[in-house]
Amino acid sequence: MASQYPGQIDNTNSLPIVIDNVTAIKASVLNKLRDAIISIENELGTKPASIYGSVKARLNAIEETINGLQIISLSGDLGGTVSSPSVIRLQGNPISSSTPDMGDALIWNGLTWEPQSINLFVSTFEPPLGLTISSTKFYAVNQSVTPSFTVSYSKTPTQVLLLDSEGNPSEDKSATPTSFSANNIYTKTTYGSSVTFTFTVNKADEIVTEEYIIKWVSKIYFGFADDIQGIETYADLIQNDLSGELSDSFIREFSGSSGNLQYIWFAYPTSLGQPTFAINNTIEDFVLIDSNIQITNLYGYIETYSLYRSINHNLGAVTVNAF
Repeated sequence: MASQYPGQIDNTNSLPIVIDNVTAIKASVLNKLRDAIISIENELGTKPASIYGSVKARLNAIEETINGLQIISLSGDLGGTVSSPSVIRLQGNPISSSTPDMGDALIWNGLTWEPQSINLFVSTFEPPLGLTISSTKFYAVNQSVTPSFTVSYSKTPTQVLLLDSEGNPSEDKSATPTSFSANNIYTKTTYGSSVTFTFTVNKADEIVTEEYIIKWVSKIYFGFADDIQGIETYADLIQNDLSGELSDSFIREFSGSSGNLQYIWFAYPTSLGQPTFAINNTIEDFVLIDSNIQITNLYGYIETYSLYRSINHNLGAVTVNAF
């Protein structure tokens, strides 16, 4: 039943005060009261005060709740409605409403973010031209050598030129760019002498140069052995009982076992200076046996060596550092 309110608010004329035994009760008055009561009941329903005690208290509570709400508004990168929001920008830049295809990505076109095929942006970038050179770095003083090189490239070169620091003509190695030898024989008769090889590599409009230096040096010797006996000399001990490696420095780490009566030995060209020794990461004193031991290499070069020995023998498994 629809509520039927009067067309205007009643007053004392339309609803006069009733006086017992005086006022004549008209049906229209009662019907107005009846209609108003029914309309109010229809609007408010049953128990309109609920748990609040009165309708006024309930309305006040609702008003306080509404006033305390933080009303949601969409702004910034969000658009749409509260019930159906959508991202319409990325950091303030608009997003196109175009429907993307499978595999598309959002690409900035200068005005909007729009879906585009990423195949359009597959890089055709080639790495820059580069090379890695492998070769023997050290040779013995007086040794005559024809150096050979193995070279790898980031991309296939069209031309490879080799030039030494000795004044020889440039050599074209383009026919076999990954493996070749120099055309000349090189010999150095003094410790530390070197030859620098310059590689010039061309690929289209790219030109890259790289240097490789070879040196003529002497060996350093190290290892574990008994002290000399009988007619054996320290030069014999160095050459026969110790391991030797060509090097331009006495810096070395080696490991092994110092057995019964065995000492740790270390020999190097005296011209390199004086090393410090450590055994198992602890600095240790070594005995300088001699700093004027003459050793002749396989090519007739005589080097003056210093020989050091550990103070104690039978040290067991050790790692030795000379630096």
